Amino acid sequence: MNQKEVSIWVKETFQKIMKANLIPPVSIKIIWAEKPCPDDKDIEASIQYFRKKKTANLTIFPIFKKYFKEGKKNYLQEVLIHELSHLLTAELEELALDPESTPQEIEKATERLSCVIGKYLKKILENKSTMEKIHFYDFEE
Repeated sequence: MNQKEVSIWVKETFQKIMKANLIPPVSIKIIWAEKPCPDDKDIEASIQYFRKKKTANLTIFPIFKKYFKEGKKNYLQEVLIHELSHLLTAELEELALDPESTPQEIEKATERLSCVIGKYLKKILENKSTMEKIHFYDFEE
């Protein structure tokens, strides 16, 4: 297993996710960190999104490659989906932090995110699938 193999897999996974047209169009640069994340050594990847430029930097930390080598591709797909989900929430986050944001701007961003969630939920209903239960309150401090 080498970095090229992991890189190809990551790019193929991105293409599958982007094909669904539920993530904003963006050019993603992959950055291979040589050291663990300084904030948390257990973080596999982190994305920095420049929404107005429609670009993002995805930093992949060494533990990601370790998990890939161990065959934990399903888990790593969840990591990549999580990071790409930040592309959906970025606009709302920016507006929430900007004291000059208008309620109309926030509503528009919320509506956009709700539409994406609705499309995913519709697919689940159409396929008569069930999802793993999400424990929403586990995220509260």
